[in-house]
Amino acid sequence: MTYDLSIVIPAYNEAKTIAATLDTVTRYLAGTSRSWEILVVNDGSRDATVAETIRAARALAPRQIRLLEHPHNRGKGAAVRTGVLASTGRFIVFYDADGATPISELANVMPQLERGAAVVTGSRRIAGAAVRRHQPWLRRALGTCYVGLTQRLIGVRVSDITCGFKALRHDAAKAIFARLRTDGWSFDAEMFWLARRLGYDVAEVPITWTDQPNTKVRMGRAVFTSLWELLRIRWAAWRGDHRAAA
Repeated sequence: MTYDLSIVIPAYNEAKTIAATLDTVTRYLAGTSRSWEILVVNDGSRDATVAETIRAARALAPRQIRLLEHPHNRGKGAAVRTGVLASTGRFIVFYDADGATPISELANVMPQLERGAAVVTGSRRIAGAAVRRHQPWLRRALGTCYVGLTQRLIGVRVSDITCGFKALRHDAAKAIFARLRTDGWSFDAEMFWLARRLGYDVAEVPITWTDQPNTKVRMGRAVFTSLWELLRIRWAAWRGDHRAAA
């Protein structure tokens, strides 16, 4: 079946949050006129994420909530790629399991997609955005450095690269994620880079966002991993490994 909207939720050790997030997202979507599906991609969780997802799906919408699984943890990029490539929606959204961005922000994203935008990304860094609870100062500083480094290394001109609320037109999503290689945190940067290479436009919309204290990001490891991934993307581009995207 083809849906109007596919919501992809990558999940790693989200047993404490996934049921509430599915409840909120399902209730919102049920109040719209669109047909929809939700794909939860369990990325090798070591807690009760799978059991909680199955329980919530049975209670909320067993035909519309699908669970996909990685037997081992592969990274957020790999989880999103699995969900996107399995999606059938005319529009595909990926959404963080912690619900840091209200799902109601779809009301600001969908008009952009309906008007033909290929990629729409939420931003906490542009006029109109509202951050209800900020990240600790070190995370904010590292985020700013990461944006600057990404712009310099691979030429991505997006204000908030790592925001976990992005939507793509079906054709753009399939073309981009079929080529995407990055499994870890820098997959967003490669996604934007591929979008540009493929000639897809990227629109930014301001969002409301609240920092979630139960983040799974470990800063020390994430900093080095993200830098290494950016260098790999830059090296692949220089070598022409993304030639098929040109």
